[in-house]
Amino acid sequence: MTPTSAKAIAVCHTLSRSACVLAGLVGLTVLAGWTFNLPLLKSFVPGWGAMAPGTAVSLVLAAGALWLSRAREPSAHSPWVWLARIAAGGVILVGALALLQRALGLNLAIAGPLLPEADAVAELARSRVSLLEAIDLVLLGSALLLTGGKPRPASIQVAQCFALVTAFGAFLALNNHLFGSESLRDPQFFVNMALHTAATLLLLSFGLFSARPQAGLMSLFIAETAGGVLLRRLSIPVLLMPAVINWLELEGERRGILPVSFGWALDSAISAFLTGLLVWVVARIVHEKDLARLAIWSALRQREAEFSSAFEHAAIGMALVAPDGRWLRTNRSLRALVGYSAEEFQTRTFQDITHPDDLESDLVHVRAVLAGEIDTYQMEKRYLHKSGQEVVTWLSVSLVRDEGGQPLHFISQIQDITERKQVELALRESERFNRALIEALPAHIAVLDGDGRIIATNRAWRKFAEQTSAPPEQMSQGADYLNAYSRAATGGDARAATIVALIREIMAEGREDALLEFAHMSPQGQQWFQWRASRFVLPGPACVVLTQEDVTPIKRAEEVSRQSEARLANLINIAVDAIISVDENQRIRIFNQGAEQIFGYRAAEVLGQPLDMLLPARFVAAHGDHLRNFASSPEQARAMGARREIFGRRKDGSEFPAEVSIAKQR
Repeated sequence: MTPTSAKAIAVCHTLSRSACVLAGLVGLTVLAGWTFNLPLLKSFVPGWGAMAPGTAVSLVLAAGALWLSRAREPSAHSPWVWLARIAAGGVILVGALALLQRALGLNLAIAGPLLPEADAVAELARSRVSLLEAIDLVLLGSALLLTGGKPRPASIQVAQCFALVTAFGAFLALNNHLFGSESLRDPQFFVNMALHTAATLLLLSFGLFSARPQAGLMSLFIAETAGGVLLRRLSIPVLLMPAVINWLELEGERRGILPVSFGWALDSAISAFLTGLLVWVVARIVHEKDLARLAIWSALRQREAEFSSAFEHAAIGMALVAPDGRWLRTNRSLRALVGYSAEEFQTRTFQDITHPDDLESDLVHVRAVLAGEIDTYQMEKRYLHKSGQEVVTWLSVSLVRDEGGQPLHFISQIQDITERKQVELALRESERFNRALIEALPAHIAVLDGDGRIIATNRAWRKFAEQTSAPPEQMSQGADYLNAYSRAATGGDARAATIVALIREIMAEGREDALLEFAHMSPQGQQWFQWRASRFVLPGPACVVLTQEDVTPIKRAEEVSRQSEARLANLINIAVDAIISVDENQRIRIFNQGAEQIFGYRAAEVLGQPLDMLLPARFVAAHGDHLRNFASSPEQARAMGARREIFGRRKDGSEFPAEVSIAKQR
């Protein structure tokens, strides 16, 4: 595809529109001159030849056909296309009728009835369409007919060739006027045509060229190439300079300034000079283009070096891959990732080292990119290392196309995510374990979000909800737990009010957790539960974890223990013998009624006091050592006084012999 600039194309379209407008105005002006018999409008300049009315009609039709053919890009059956074709056919018809008149020597006088004045009819006879003019009209109409709608490139080339021949004929007529040829006095001479006719035909020819600047001969003229630059810079001097020089020479001879023989010498010298000048200009243009090309190649080599360095030393794997899957180029990160050398990659395709389970999905994306359905794609993909080990990667692929839209190669970026996948797998396993653990816990567990809705529950919570026939809007996942308890609190439920207050305080970060025990009547009887709420921090608003545990067996065991302790206390209290219990510091903790009767103390007087107050002073030290030895021995019980008598001391100071047994209490 020839490189062109958008600015050049826009300029061509502007020139084409301008040519349409000017040609149409010229044709309409001449027709007005013939209609109202105004000589100035027919010839534009007094003394110049008048344009034939048939030619004026043809110019208006040609301008309309060119405008319609370039103003839109319609389908072949659009009404705009048909209007353009009809107008082009009208131009061909006028030219063909003029040729027919010339060939048969007829004067059809088609416009005669429209021109009633005798002078106008006579002038019309003198202003018939010339042979060259008729040929130009037929060629111009044919060119316009070929460029209507959406023409093929070959049709555009043929049309531009016709326009080129038309331009040559018009240029020849202009030169005829420039040099003041004697033929201008002969209206029947085949080259003769009015000056403004020749100028307008030349203008329309250029307008037709500019209407399709990206195709045909015009594409070279606007191309940003050495040939395009040469053509643009040299075409106008080559066309105009010979005519200008020859005109100056002819004027010099006519005015007697230059002898005729000197004209030939001048022609030779000027031709040689101009040829040398053109050669120099061509050489300079080519030289400038070569310098620009060398600068571009240098910049491209620099960019290639920078790209190669960045490509080769990239931290992730990168590759250029052909549309058929062949590896064109790989970097060292990719080679290290899969274990193949650059030479080994050249003998393989990406299909060869792709995990079989991932190949089809990758190929589906490749086909979609090649078809133009998507521009890029990304996917998680496994490659096979040279050792056979799986390598998990994140693949990003884009396609590079040439100027014609044909695929050149893929650019693949391949990032090793094997370690990340292993971490993700470990996290998933950990999450599954934690979930299974929470599910297996006997405590009832639920998690509330920042709005008080239940977002997760365990099996024990769900089972409890089923057993108690709790309303779904209160206990099931997704239920608005806080709102349900708020409604219950509004109805007078004190426990619900306490729960709502505690949860809201935790959500407001006023406290970390809260504990509450409550009784609940179930079909199995009264049950006791320990309810706990704890703040659970996640990204976003804090969540609340609710734990509800059945403590009924503990409560029942505590009740049994209290009852047993009460019975034991009653038995101890009514025993006749003195029963005294001390702690590890030998301070009195139990002092029953029998002890009160024997020692004369009330229990309130001795509880918390040292045991020594109940012993004579001479036995205190020995008795203390005896108790400490017993406490450190494996014995659970022992009778005291086996080797000597034991005496006690009453409140009044009197002593009495006693039989003493001691036992450890756990």
